[in-house]
Amino acid sequence: MIKYRSSETYSTAIGEKIRSLRKRLGISQEQLGEIAGVSYQQIQKYENGTDRVSANRLKKIADALNIPINYFFEETILKAKETESVYHTLGELTKEEIELIKLFRKVGDKRAKGNLLKLIKSAEKIISER
Repeated sequence: MIKYRSSETYSTAIGEKIRSLRKRLGISQEQLGEIAGVSYQQIQKYENGTDRVSANRLKKIADALNIPINYFFEETILKAKETESVYHTLGELTKEEIELIKLFRKVGDKRAKGNLLKLIKSAEKIISER
């Protein structure tokens, strides 16, 4: 049995799927909230993984988005396993590493990301040669 470092892994993965599909369909958080019977703030909490979505509420959301409820679980288990695998491979990340990852993810341009990666690799090479 796999033990997950965080019980929020599934909530976060499901929330990301809700956000992604909602945006693809051009539905606002407010509109989805009305259909699901909750406030837009609650939809935000679901999408951020802050609050867990009950089975009843998830069914309403699935119906509102016109998808089967199992859509939310198809890759969620795989994603949770990937997260666990990364954790075991890298170990606990430092605050600096987490900050670097967050900043790197904010860079939208693929080419800029590639250049940043080259810069870090060059710096690491220079430092390790000292």
